[in-house]
Amino acid sequence: MKATWLKVLLLVMGVALLSGCGLLFPPPGHGGEPVYTLAFSPDGSLLASGSRDRDIRLWDVAEKSRVATLTGHGAHVWSVAFSPNGSLLASGSSDGTVRVWNVNTREVVRVFDRHTADVRAVAFSPDGTRIASASWDETVLVWRTATGEVVHTLSHENRVRAVAFSPDGTRIASGTGDGGPIHLWDAGTGALLRTIEEHTGPVNAVAFSGEYLVSGSEDGSVRLWNAATGEQVRSLPHAGAVMAVAFSPDGTRLASASRDRSARVWTVATGDLYRSFSHPAPVGAVAYRPGGTMLATGADDGRIRLWDVVGDVELWTLPVEDDLDGVL
Repeated sequence: MKATWLKVLLLVMGVALLSGCGLLFPPPGHGGEPVYTLAFSPDGSLLASGSRDRDIRLWDVAEKSRVATLTGHGAHVWSVAFSPNGSLLASGSSDGTVRVWNVNTREVVRVFDRHTADVRAVAFSPDGTRIASASWDETVLVWRTATGEVVHTLSHENRVRAVAFSPDGTRIASGTGDGGPIHLWDAGTGALLRTIEEHTGPVNAVAFSGEYLVSGSEDGSVRLWNAATGEQVRSLPHAGAVMAVAFSPDGTRLASASRDRSARVWTVATGDLYRSFSHPAPVGAVAYRPGGTMLATGADDGRIRLWDVVGDVELWTLPVEDDLDGVL
């Protein structure tokens, strides 16, 4: 009898050990590593994610499953962005490179390596002919997508954490550290148009939509600006650093992800809080799916969650087959 109980005890201990180290039940999402960036393809069929694990993963949204893992970066992947036609994916990493991937073949087609420090953000121009990359080397480089030629070097006085093109492609916004100035640039000439210095902490994210520019900062605020004048429209609060922001496709809602373990959705016209989605870990990434009813979030627990914004409910966690909580 004692021998039987000893065997049971050893079996239970073995299962616990294997589960704890991820050998018996592999951790979901990115193997338990923080998810830093998310982007939906223009048709909404694919979701790309980047993580501290150095990998980019492509997910089939309808099937709720991973379809590819893109490897090659030598350090954290901080940013991913699809081209407007969905054929290419750009990624920025702490290894100092921007990689451009063919979405269909899953192969790297170009590597841009002119940065000398972490690349924290990448963005395609609306016509897909240019890619902007923001780096801790205190520059934003604007590249020709087809050739890798540097069109403009936008110099800053501190590390650059965020970058975005305006919807018409005429302006570029960049967000920086050390007090968080936001710079607005002429995308055609590379000339500095305006500097906005209202944030009291580094700016981690910027995005455009119509007449608005939005920024998210370490100071715990989401700020909405008039993109033409640079005047602040309103400030929206989080209880921790804001790591990512995203407008809904129609521009009426604004999503923000924070280290306060929440993703929040705001009504742009009024600043009212529309939804708040709680997480068990700090949230580092957020993306709206085309159509505007689904939101994706990525957190430090390595999980990617999909939410029905209108229904105010969590839909599932990617990948579903690895989710031990059975969220469906």
